[in-house]
Amino acid sequence: MKYFKRQEEPEFLQQNAARWNQQWAALKSRNPGATFNWYQYKGQPVNQLLLPFLKLQSQNHCAYCDAFPLQIGDDTIDHFCPKSVPDYFMEAYSWRNLYCACNHCQTAKMESFSTDLLRPDAPDYSFERYFLYNYASHEIEVNPNASLTDQNKAETTIRIFQFNYPERTNHLKKACLGALDKTICTGERT
Repeated sequence: MKYFKRQEEPEFLQQNAARWNQQWAALKSRNPGATFNWYQYKGQPVNQLLLPFLKLQSQNHCAYCDAFPLQIGDDTIDHFCPKSVPDYFMEAYSWRNLYCACNHCQTAKMESFSTDLLRPDAPDYSFERYFLYNYASHEIEVNPNASLTDQNKAETTIRIFQFNYPERTNHLKKACLGALDKTICTGERT
């Protein structure tokens, strides 16, 4: 999970998000079993319009596990605060709540949420503050030098997004071994 700066909200979302959030909240209040479907804007589903903006701001990486490059079909939009939870109905179309995510992170997280879950665009976020990359196992670990609060946030984020599942660590290992600068993988200087 690397830091990125959140870009300006697309104009069409600025103009419509409040209304769409209200419509979604009203629908879920009337029918708690209602399924979320993206509203349309000028004949296109809003998610198809938003995805290019979200991918641009995360440089075509998954905002959470940093998978790169995201392939068509492996690029989804995650609602950081779950749109199915009553406290967050009004966040379904809020720009600050939407992230580009790979299928793995989207599936791992689903409707899980914790106030300890880290946001990669939080102004005070940095990978090193919360995590360490283990060059031997290719796993993301909790930074033992972090405060206890920050360690809890890191552990929660690793658990919810399942950062250390075997396919992901194998992918990181291959990327690392294929790197031109072998110091990336070993952590040693030549």
